Amino acid sequence: LGLAGPDRYGIRAGRRLAMSATLPRVPAPRVYGPPACKGDEAPLELVAEHGSAEACFREVPGQFAGRDVYDGALARVVLTEPLVEHTVLEIGALMGQSSCFMAHRLRRLRRAHASLSVRFSVIDIWEPPAAYGWLGTLGFTREWDALRSRTAGHPMRSIRHVWEHYTCASAAASAIDAHIHGSSTDSRIAARFADGSVSFLYLDTTHALEPTVEELNLWWPKIRRGGWLCGDDYNA
Repeated sequence: LGLAGPDRYGIRAGRRLAMSATLPRVPAPRVYGPPACKGDEAPLELVAEHGSAEACFREVPGQFAGRDVYDGALARVVLTEPLVEHTVLEIGALMGQSSCFMAHRLRRLRRAHASLSVRFSVIDIWEPPAAYGWLGTLGFTREWDALRSRTAGHPMRSIRHVWEHYTCASAAASAIDAHIHGSSTDSRIAARFADGSVSFLYLDTTHALEPTVEELNLWWPKIRRGGWLCGDDYNA
């Protein structure tokens, strides 16, 4: 990991680390299946485009910058071994822009390769909205405004329901097999995945040094031979 120099937002590493609190521990992880979509939750415009992954960036707030990495992992890891039962993990999802992108990419892949076996799970700590004030501090106005709007009147509620809203409204929910509400450093969550079983893991959580090292130590053994462990802001 490169830990010096500015990250992709042009913020010095020391300042970014100072703003990033260590990930809190939760009493117990909560495991869910696909997002629970309400019958009256009207899909966004991207449904008319048959689930275009590119539309995720227009309709779902976020700063996801890993689309090339996701495409590369699917092409060079998943498709090269079509007989393997693949596990894809996204750790750190915020409001679901990256989840939406991967879900639609997987849906297209499954249509083209009916026998392909890929299980896609999302893990996030999804804290109450006050924990995401850094969005406003760093100038991510669209994301901060959307989060505050979706959590108005529920200041102590986890933002998991915001992620569910956007994955449902973006027609991505059915391609997500499971989501886990808990800390990326919780060994109970990691224990749900066998060592050497994960084909692709994308890590985008805290930017603080100690929890990042803890995450890498915890999740690296889960990556299968030939699999990919990737992440965001690795030079922050």
